[in-house]
Amino acid sequence: MSIKKLLIMSLFSVLALNSVSAESVELPFIRGMAESSELKYKKVALSEIRNLIQEGSMTGTKEGEVVSILNYLACEGVVSLRYESLRLDNDYIMVRNEAVRLLGQTGRSDALDTLMTVLQNDTSTLVLSSAVTSCGEIGLTHERMNPLFTRVLKGHKSYYRDDALISDTLRAVRVISAQNGSAFWSSELRSALVDVAVPGSGYGRNTRKLAAEVLGEL
Repeated sequence: MSIKKLLIMSLFSVLALNSVSAESVELPFIRGMAESSELKYKKVALSEIRNLIQEGSMTGTKEGEVVSILNYLACEGVVSLRYESLRLDNDYIMVRNEAVRLLGQTGRSDALDTLMTVLQNDTSTLVLSSAVTSCGEIGLTHERMNPLFTRVLKGHKSYYRDDALISDTLRAVRVISAQNGSAFWSSELRSALVDVAVPGSGYGRNTRKLAAEVLGEL
């Protein structure tokens, strides 16, 4: 057994038995748990990061390291692939979803590149919905965000045509527009909003109504 795995197992036992606070857990150990092949350790890493964010104890270097760990977890099984006996061994949708969700809570603009990568490559509508929501939470314009949101709303990939994903994308567009103005959005994105809003688009009534409302606000 590797030294890293022994350290991870030891830390996991301490956390479970002694309820060590998140603030006292060193980031190298959190990264070690995140990079473990064991799902349970990845969950511990996410739990510790969640606590750090909620406690507001991330500053400077610590915040950057946390975002780096979340970037790693958000792309596992999609961009960062690990195979065991020809089988993909790190495709954990719930881990990616939580990592993407927490990236939005960091409020860090340097998390946007990872969120854009997720939107381009992930096939889980759950993860994609969290990605667009996190983009809205960060609320900053980004040169890749406009065309990617347009492709989602246009349904350029089959799994984009999901009612919940489209609704979350519309809400993200609304939040970003409220914070940064509507001039950022292209004519192509406005056309995509029309495509969602019209009867016969295939989306639910509430989603179509939301698209019309957002279009009217741009």
